[in-house]
Amino acid sequence: MWYGRFMHAWRRPSYEEEAAEFERTSDELGIDLGLLQEAFRNGELVDLESWVWCILENTDSCEVFTIAETEAKAELYSRDIARIFVGMARTDVFPAPIILTQPHHRPYLISGNTRLMACRVLNIRPKVLMVSVS
Repeated sequence: MWYGRFMHAWRRPSYEEEAAEFERTSDELGIDLGLLQEAFRNGELVDLESWVWCILENTDSCEVFTIAETEAKAELYSRDIARIFVGMARTDVFPAPIILTQPHHRPYLISGNTRLMACRVLNIRPKVLMVSVS
């Protein structure tokens, strides 16, 4: 059950702000970048279901349980998680993390690992952009 302390607004991310993550995902998973771009255009902003979060690949968000653990993980990636914590306390609007689904594969996080880690330790249920390729 979700007991979020803060109300949050999530927005659809722009492709431009996540283009590097789509390129990395295309290279890493061997999926044509054009297919990923089309999937992005057709993606839906939805609440992240807990069962999806538990099996999500390419994220550390299910491995953190405290703010200190989250800060340590974020530091490994040179990410400013303090800014995210402050923004969440102020109820800033954040671009939704992006999750890729494809047949016979576990869901894969394209972008938003740091945001998801912050949500996990703050007990916030995030919205995500679900994109799908077949």
